[in-house]
Amino acid sequence: MKSRQVSRTETPLPQSQSFADQTMEASVEPQVLQPIALLGRDGTVFQEDLVAALDQSQAVIVDLLRIETIGPEVMKVLLAAMQQAHQHGTSLSFLSMDAGTQRQLDEMWVARHNQRNGDRRDWFAPAFENFLVDNSKRRHRNLNILEIASKTRW
Repeated sequence: MKSRQVSRTETPLPQSQSFADQTMEASVEPQVLQPIALLGRDGTVFQEDLVAALDQSQAVIVDLLRIETIGPEVMKVLLAAMQQAHQHGTSLSFLSMDAGTQRQLDEMWVARHNQRNGDRRDWFAPAFENFLVDNSKRRHRNLNILEIASKTRW
């Protein structure tokens, strides 16, 4: 068998299309916000900065290290920011948030999602679920029977 030789000519990439330039363009530079306060004038500035960051960036990190407590009104603001990030396809992360507050925020998100989209746990009736399980078992059993039958000589 003859092997074909293929000649390849390599052309260097133009300076503007170098690998370093391509990786810099493709990388996502997150915007990091470190609010001093979440209420009052500083809180209003933070909320405006958060909305602007969610509109302008693909990733936003909110570092809550300086914040000691988060009240219900601020939770609503954070929840609205999560919704805005979801709509824009923006990644939003909260750092240095205590576990209790994170749990409350997650529960509020799930409740809001279920209110808008319905609870997805009752999408399928139990009879349909049972049918799917039984059908899967039956198909597996039939495959085993076919495998045994193919190895048996009659």
